[in-house]
Amino acid sequence: MYGLMYRPKKAQKAPLIIICHGFGGSHKVNLVSADIYANAGYAVCSIDFCGGSDKTISDGSVMEMSVITEKEDLLAVVGHAGKLPYIDERRIYIWGESQGAFVAALAAAEIPDKIAGEILLYPALNLADMGKQQFVKKLDVTDSVFMDIKLGSVYYQDIWDLDVYGNISCYSGPVLLLHGDQDELVPIAYSEKAKDVFKNVEYHVIHGQGHSFYNEAGRKADRMILEFLKTVC
Repeated sequence: MYGLMYRPKKAQKAPLIIICHGFGGSHKVNLVSADIYANAGYAVCSIDFCGGSDKTISDGSVMEMSVITEKEDLLAVVGHAGKLPYIDERRIYIWGESQGAFVAALAAAEIPDKIAGEILLYPALNLADMGKQQFVKKLDVTDSVFMDIKLGSVYYQDIWDLDVYGNISCYSGPVLLLHGDQDELVPIAYSEKAKDVFKNVEYHVIHGQGHSFYNEAGRKADRMILEFLKTVC
């Protein structure tokens, strides 16, 4: 599994932000944000999920990838990062966009004591529902195509029976949740529901933005993220 690490120059242990790319992405997608966080004094690791896309460096096939396999990847990264001598294992934050945000929320719920905070950008909490719109029952799930990317049956089978909101609500630490009100890929209603199940959430609607925050909207989100981290770090 590949990850690009921004390591602080100072000797003392630094807080770490782990960046989780979305569907079809790679570690390269969010490097502008990674630069901003690194310049603010954070260690940053932007990862490639195994089989995450044809753009990733990590091993694995997209046909074998699912939210659950990516969650296991992220748990492994957190475990490894916490042992690095220049990382403060008490201040590990996971940052995810879209599918990566869904993955981050599931991972944090599984190891809540090891995650100091979640940063979730337009989390794709609708993926299980998308599968059920295509297939009648779990046994019917076959290979499929989404956004011109061919997926194995495991993609929807792995989350078919998942209680999405029940799972993510197991994390009681601080959560920053951002969602654009023009998002047509992941309707904002999914984040509206998520904000009601998280116990410690700061929720912001990014007006006029769809599924991704570009240019000034992206930099505005980065500023909000750094302000959030100041309050919880």
